This record gives sequence, structure tokens and C-alpha cells, in this order.
Amino acid sequence: MTRLEEEFARSVALSNWFRDVLSEDGQVSADRRRMIALAFAALCLEHRAAFLLLVEHGANAGAMTLTRAIIEAHIRAVWASEVATDELLERFVADRYDPKVESTLQALKRKGPEHCALFEMLRTHHGILNDYAHGGVRLLSRWIQQGEIAPKYTDEEMIEALQFVDIIGAMSATAREALLDKSTQHFSERLHEMLLRTHPRG
Repeated sequence: MTRLEEEFARSVALSNWFRDVLSEDGQVSADRRRMIALAFAALCLEHRAAFLLLVEHGANAGAMTLTRAIIEAHIRAVWASEVATDELLERFVADRYDPKVESTLQALKRKGPEHCALFEMLRTHHGILNDYAHGGVRLLSRWIQQGEIAPKYTDEEMIEALQFVDIIGAMSATAREALLDKSTQHFSERLHEMLLRTHPRG
């Protein structure tokens, strides 16, 4: 089994774990703020599931375009639950306001030092992933190589993408359970293990 196959199997195992431990979908009793945040957290997890399906079928280019949707769904869940004022939420629901990633992350960073690492990771990756969603130079560099037009993603690039969407998925799963007033300890522990494995401390 290659390292990419091992990493993909790890991602599938995470999906199975989510299925077993996440609270039931369906009707929830929550205010508008939490309902909006829950919808975005669920959307993040749905996008991650679609990412894995595309990778499984060798559609890496399509999968990479979803990475931005995954991170933005999570950022909007955070925006709705922790950043947005009541007025902005009302304007958003009325389709008169579109929360921007940069301003949301800056507001999150100002909330306290515990959010700084999250701010740096999301901000760095969001800028990179825009290229994949909008046909930027990073995307083209995977399609145009030595006179050949075809998508070429290395195993290392796909491993990094799998690890990234798994971390964001774990973050949204944790946020989802918190919004439902459920225990998040096992989610936080799992996320901590993932972060240590992918970003080991020196």
C-alpha cells in the first residue's frame, strides 16, 4: 500500500468515525444564529465527503476545486456562531450582506490568542486554494507540463490535501457538536491528535 493509499484509508476511517459519533441530523431546536452556523458546518462535512469521492475515482482536479468550498463553509460557520452581529445575520439572511473571509478571520483573531493559530492556518490556505477554485496559476501548473495538457497531482500534494480537509472537517464536526450543546471532548482530542501528526512540534 502506498503512502497516499494509507492516507486515503485514514480519511475514510475518519468519515466512518464521524458517522458513528456525530449527533443525529434532522430537526433541531436552536436560534437563527446557531441554525445558520449548523448549516455551514454540515455543508463543510458534505463538501469533504464529496472531496473523498472524487479522489477515490481519480478526479483529483475536481477534488482540489472543492478545498476552497470546504474551508469557506467552515469559516462561515465560525462567522455565524462567533463573529456576526445580530444585524449582520439579518442582512445575510435577507441576501444583503456577504461575509468576507479576510474580515471574518481578522475578527476571529481579535477575539483572543487561542484563535491565532487557527487564523494563520485558515488565512494561509485560503489564499492558496483560491487558485484551484478560480483557475489560477497553481491550477494551470498542474495541467500544463512539458507540452502535455493533463491534470498531474503528485502523491505528496494529494496527501497534503487529504490531511487539510480532514483537519477542517474535524473542526467543523467539533463546532457542530458544540452548537448542539453536545460534548466535544472526543472531537477535540481527535483534532489534537491530527494536528500533532501533521504539524509535529519541534
